[in-house]
Amino acid sequence: MRTNQRVLLVKLACVLTLPLWLSGCITPEEHESRGVKLSDAMNASASGDKRDLGGNRSYEPTPDADATVSSDMVGGFDFAGVSYDNRDYFWQVPADVSYSMPFNGEIQGITHFTLTPFSLESERNFLGLYVGGAMVDLKTGSLPSRAVDNTWMLEAGLTYRHYLSPARTGFSPYIAASAGYVWLNWDYRNPIVAGGDTIQSDSLGGGEGSIAFGISTRRESRVSAFGEVGLGGTIFSDTTSQGFDNDVFHNFGFVTFKVGASLKF
Repeated sequence: MRTNQRVLLVKLACVLTLPLWLSGCITPEEHESRGVKLSDAMNASASGDKRDLGGNRSYEPTPDADATVSSDMVGGFDFAGVSYDNRDYFWQVPADVSYSMPFNGEIQGITHFTLTPFSLESERNFLGLYVGGAMVDLKTGSLPSRAVDNTWMLEAGLTYRHYLSPARTGFSPYIAASAGYVWLNWDYRNPIVAGGDTIQSDSLGGGEGSIAFGISTRRESRVSAFGEVGLGGTIFSDTTSQGFDNDVFHNFGFVTFKVGASLKF
């Protein structure tokens, strides 16, 4: 098998199977409820109340995910190594920074830092696996802002672009869509006692999706830049990893602005 075919198969396997693995290892599915509301836990943390909130000890199931890859085609598109103007690049790594402004909920803004280590691209289509982290800014005066510290997020998922012009043009507009997993993490300012457990930190799994319009420059070159503006939404699970019933972090929509660059090898 030729080298470029091996590289293609490796990238294809990573792009298709890693999101399934990450869904189990990064974002837990559902957790057994303690029978205690998250708002009660946060109020206890905000006030420093050391009384036992009651409820049962939580149980965290171990999710399972399996995937196989056996095709060179993705969604009907024949992807290969990036090839523009007779130049072949075996690997492409986009990196970007974006800022999301929620329309509702307890979050003021989110600053995302994202890397797409595995991707496939043709003249008109791009498919990639992204991973990243984010700094979460809570609304001043909200219950979470008074009860927790060190609020941050992990993210992983798939992103897709359809380019509206050939790669050799100076500017390539595109339509993008993405879907993935999110994992919101925080530390309680004061330890919480529930069901005999002392709890100092917690997390909440969820999902996110967005659509966007963007422009990429100099796609045929080794280094190219891109920018996007988009709309999306985030949903959270009903129970935190510590078993509290989530009545604090509500689902929200957002507008996002993104800038980034792609390095090809």
